[in-house]
Amino acid sequence: MRGVNYFWKTKEFPEKQFTETKQLGFIAQEIEKIYPEVVMTDKDGYKSVDYSRLTPVLVEAIKELNAVIGNQSSVIGKQQLAIDNLKAEVDKQQTTNDKLQTEVEKIKQQMNIEAKK
Repeated sequence: MRGVNYFWKTKEFPEKQFTETKQLGFIAQEIEKIYPEVVMTDKDGYKSVDYSRLTPVLVEAIKELNAVIGNQSSVIGKQQLAIDNLKAEVDKQQTTNDKLQTEVEKIKQQMNIEAKK
């Protein structure tokens, strides 16, 4: 289903008294392939969409999207927790590395002093 903008063919069908303003809607032939029960065909073969009958379809689509978003939020939350834990571990390792570097420098200084004696 795709929403479209269109203008009625007012000059071709003056008896229909179509408005000349831009319209929003769906292509009946496209909707009919998916939801034939919402498309009406008149005696001349012209198709129209009964938009009120699309409401339940759209509500169910929103529910499905919300479920997907909810699942993704849960996954994203778990991923963020894992990232935060990894960052904390990296910080801890950096602190340990800094301490070890300081100790190595002290040892080097002590070795230099003893080597000079």
